[in-house]
Amino acid sequence: MFDTEQESFISFKENNDTNSLSNNNIKSLYYSPGNILWIGTNGGGLNALDLNSEKFFHFTVEDGLANNVIYAIMPDSNGNLWLSSNKGITRFTKGSNLEASPVIVNYTNYDGLATEFNTGAYYKDLEGNLYFGGLDGFYWFKPDEIKANSILPKTSITSLEVLNEPSPMKKGLILGHTQNTLSFTFSSMQYALPEKNHYQYKLVNYDEDWVYVGNNNFARYSYLPPGDYELLVKSSNYDGIWNETPARFAFKIAFPWYWNPVTKLIYIILFLWAMYGVYSYFKWRWRMKLDLELKDEEASRLQKLNDFKSKLYTDISHEFRTPLTLISGPVDAKLSEGSLSDRDFESFTMIKRNTNRLLTLVDQLLNMAKLEKGKLSLKVKEGNLGLFIGAISSSFKLRAAQKNIDYQIKVDKLQICMYDEDAMEKILTNLITNALKYCPEEGLCKFNARRENSTVVISVKNTIENLSEIEVDRLFTRFYQKDEYAEGIGVGLSLVKELVNLYRGEVSVRIEDHNMIHFRVILPLERELFESVEILNTPEVNEKLTGLTDKVALNKTSSAVSKKTKEKLPLVLIVEDHKEIRDFLKSAWDKKYELYEAENGKSGVEKALEIIPDLIITDVRMPILDGIELCNTLKTDERTCHIPIILLTAGQGEENELKGLQSGADDFITKPFKLKILEKRVENLIETRKALLSRYSQEIILKAKDIAITPTDEIFLNKVQRLLDEQLSNPDFNAASFSRNVGMSRMQLHRKLLAYTGLSTTAFIRSQRLKQAIHILQTSDASINEVAYSVGFNTPSYFIKCFKETFAKTPSEYLQTTSK
Repeated sequence: MFDTEQESFISFKENNDTNSLSNNNIKSLYYSPGNILWIGTNGGGLNALDLNSEKFFHFTVEDGLANNVIYAIMPDSNGNLWLSSNKGITRFTKGSNLEASPVIVNYTNYDGLATEFNTGAYYKDLEGNLYFGGLDGFYWFKPDEIKANSILPKTSITSLEVLNEPSPMKKGLILGHTQNTLSFTFSSMQYALPEKNHYQYKLVNYDEDWVYVGNNNFARYSYLPPGDYELLVKSSNYDGIWNETPARFAFKIAFPWYWNPVTKLIYIILFLWAMYGVYSYFKWRWRMKLDLELKDEEASRLQKLNDFKSKLYTDISHEFRTPLTLISGPVDAKLSEGSLSDRDFESFTMIKRNTNRLLTLVDQLLNMAKLEKGKLSLKVKEGNLGLFIGAISSSFKLRAAQKNIDYQIKVDKLQICMYDEDAMEKILTNLITNALKYCPEEGLCKFNARRENSTVVISVKNTIENLSEIEVDRLFTRFYQKDEYAEGIGVGLSLVKELVNLYRGEVSVRIEDHNMIHFRVILPLERELFESVEILNTPEVNEKLTGLTDKVALNKTSSAVSKKTKEKLPLVLIVEDHKEIRDFLKSAWDKKYELYEAENGKSGVEKALEIIPDLIITDVRMPILDGIELCNTLKTDERTCHIPIILLTAGQGEENELKGLQSGADDFITKPFKLKILEKRVENLIETRKALLSRYSQEIILKAKDIAITPTDEIFLNKVQRLLDEQLSNPDFNAASFSRNVGMSRMQLHRKLLAYTGLSTTAFIRSQRLKQAIHILQTSDASINEVAYSVGFNTPSYFIKCFKETFAKTPSEYLQTTSK
């Protein structure tokens, strides 16, 4: 610019600030009245220089220009500027001043223009026509003849999608709280140049202001909160004329059931109630503190009480880690008393049954958790799988009989197999339990286990009602139930599938004959099919079990063990009408106990009277004489009243359990039982009897109440004590006269005294004489010879010999030691 006063030029350049050229590359210039120089740049948009203040103003695409390259600037008769660019022609109407926002209208190829124009190719004739040259020729028009479309668009909301699915747009639409992702489409209903129709929308109660989306006729809202909404949409025609009256669509998203006005009121009430409870608690504490301060005499007592309560709460909290064990323990102890009323017994049995149910469910869930975490691994060993499967499957016969179910079992001989007892038991128990649970009364259930090459195929079939209601494909899905009233929680079959997968086997289910469902499990049996870490390195207890199917073979196996070893083993009598269970227990305990068997209650009583075993295991339900009657018979007989008895029951009958405990049974085991648990309870009962031997050895006088287990025991021991008091000084009193006086055979008395004292009949008599001798030596001045004769020894020398063998001292040495 030339300064006439200074007679010099002033230069303006791009300086990266607001008061400079936006771009040094200038395409066009125009000087307008008002001393304003308009400058078109190549990339910097339109610049306006106020020559009076030498201040620049910039206008770019951000202000509404179609492009920042301005090839030409021409005014019309109304003071508007017409600009050509790379994107058509723009009409630029300056505001009241340069700082005010201009009105900009762009005309592009949608209006019939070229996309790009040329530099310097523009002209205005005397009639006011404007000419612009472009790549496709030149264009001319008279600005006064270009009129804006004044017809307002008719805005309409055309469609609605809910969760990407079409939805009808009905009046007063109410959607669920999960149907909160919505999509709307709308139209201006003008089809001339629809690409230039622009839109604005606003969702009342959600959007703070109008959302301008240009020519995009789509709006989407995701995860709208519950509430009342109204969508407003405005549109413009292709000349930018807006219809300010919006289209409307009202709808509502309902609150979830747990957050509606009623539940909010309930929450408020609960909160106020909790606050009142807290207030009442602190108020009570305050009163307690005040009472403590006012009553000095009660301070010590209250402090002790508080300490006691704190300790009690701490102990209880500590024991909460195993609450179910704490519940079942006292219940079992109460049930074992056998003196409960029928009503009390039913109550305690219900607690026990539900505790066991909870323990089973917890075990299943824990096993599932271990499986998912990879912490449960196989522990396989070699054994007689056929006996194992037969024992478990036979344990369900009573349960099937209670529903009149035709329960058919077929198990092949699977003598030398590798299997995991725990996993196999869980698989079988869950499959059979599930089959009997859903089999209707008088239905059919078939269990079959057979060997196929190196695998065992386990098949469980049962009739079932309403097959159409069962989704077979989902039976192994955790927590699946056919309806809300179904029993259980749907873990058993899921656990079966997980265990079979751990076993690297196969499990399947299918429908047969329209009313029969068939579960089929295939599991490996050969050692080579398991990894070395899964095989237990323990001695095999079932090396040759082929002969265990009959009594003769059992005797052959028993004879393989030396008589000396057998005499030291506890005698265990198994009374069970199911041969599979007897064979299974014999195969497992053949080297641990001297085993005898009986197939019904009557033969069990006869065998018990014959051998006087150390422990009896009997089933409750048996032919001829059941387990309750057997227990009652043996517990009321002096010859057998001391023998511990474990009852096996396959049912949940409270009446049978009550009768069994009242008859003196020492323990109950429910079928199907875990071998380890049964074995441990057998060991515990035998150890309890051994504890009596230790107690006897410390007593000089046989105290019936300290040693007796049952009332019949006490009667027998009192009889023995009276007999000893009468006959102990008689040198002719021996084992024969002892057994004759108590009314037992010598063998029966021998076995019974072994159970009480660990001594044979002769050794017991000698022990009683020596204990009586010590008592006389300590409480009298009698000589050793007198003592020997008074306790039934024929000669003093023999008395001294026996005394020294027992106490490692002669009577005189013993007296000297005790006198010191």
